[in-house]
Amino acid sequence: MKKLAVMAMPMDGLKTGLGLYMYRFIKNLALLNPPFSVTLFICKADRAFIQELSFPPNWDLKIIPSFCSKSFLNIAWIWWKSCTLPETYDRVYYPALNRRAPFSFSEKNLGFLHDLAEYHFPKKYSSLRNIYVKKVIAHQSRHVPLIIVNSQSTAQDVTEYYQVPSEKIRVNHLAPEEEDYYPIDRERACQQVERYFRYSPFL
Repeated sequence: MKKLAVMAMPMDGLKTGLGLYMYRFIKNLALLNPPFSVTLFICKADRAFIQELSFPPNWDLKIIPSFCSKSFLNIAWIWWKSCTLPETYDRVYYPALNRRAPFSFSEKNLGFLHDLAEYHFPKKYSSLRNIYVKKVIAHQSRHVPLIIVNSQSTAQDVTEYYQVPSEKIRVNHLAPEEEDYYPIDRERACQQVERYFRYSPFL
């Protein structure tokens, strides 16, 4: 049976889009029950967020100490682990490639890169983070065989700013989660518009 390792960190307490993506990726992959084994590497502090999920019998959780959730230590731990995981797993998935990229240049690595906001809003982030994303992550991403992005815009950014060939990039648009995004009746929608917006027409 094929084996997949997932670096499920950082989950940001499910307070960011990246954290929510990671949680929903794990939840929906478990529901699909794919024909391969999955090992989730997750910080102890984030375990509570997936506690209620049901995992197939061929899934395994590897809990790393809470202190490794701190940014610098988390990056160092992932770099160290990325050098050995390809020896054990057929694929190693980094669902937060724009924050945590592998140190190893294995052909078994793949990652999801959500955006390159640091290039568009540099003043929003610290100088250290800008250097990390624009230099370190950029260099490491060039050696990831397959990068998945959520839009054509991000694909263009990865090609332009990271100099990653387009043939190494795949666009996979995110789908809305039904429990969070669902249609409401027109009367209620009109009430919401009247309450929160002062400009029309919106409908």
